[in-house]
Amino acid sequence: MWARKPTPAVIWYDAVYLSKDQVFDPTADIKLGVYTRPRSLLVGEGYVQSADVFIPSGSGGPYFIIVVANSGSSLNEYGAVGNNMGIASAATIVSFSPPADLAVNAASVSPASVLAGGSVTINWTVGNVSTNPAVGQWTDALFLSPSPVWDLSAVPVGYANHGGGLNPSATYNNSLPVNVPPLTPGAYYAYVRTDVPQ
Repeated sequence: MWARKPTPAVIWYDAVYLSKDQVFDPTADIKLGVYTRPRSLLVGEGYVQSADVFIPSGSGGPYFIIVVANSGSSLNEYGAVGNNMGIASAATIVSFSPPADLAVNAASVSPASVLAGGSVTINWTVGNVSTNPAVGQWTDALFLSPSPVWDLSAVPVGYANHGGGLNPSATYNNSLPVNVPPLTPGAYYAYVRTDVPQ
């Protein structure tokens, strides 16, 4: 028989997942966040925790919230741990946001010349050219290419995340210093592609 004891002074974490069903699958379910437990617990005690989570774009339809206590098993528990999981009894309906249209309005590089292995700064502007707000976060990818027309010769040199969304007709400016890879000497063009998959 296990003795009932207060939890030791160990940090543990609760993980929140989004699942298509009520069966937990850590490889298929979407992890929304990991949260530190608020305090140690005496025997018979509990705590209430809440969090604002970001629902990834592209997720739509019915989803179940699954919470896994002591995710990662940093706290050594005595006895059965099958009760460490809570699964919502009803699905939450996730609706797709109305589609937006992001476009790169401008891109430039400074300085104009550099040695291979050196550093340049790529500057760019992205606009929302739709009548719907762009909601969530996305990634801009930066490339250098010897071709004046986009093709597969473009070499990725950096990525930049953008959060906070973008209203219709609004724009944002960004810049990123990048290291020039060991390319064949010559003229290169900077390309920026917005909302790329990571």
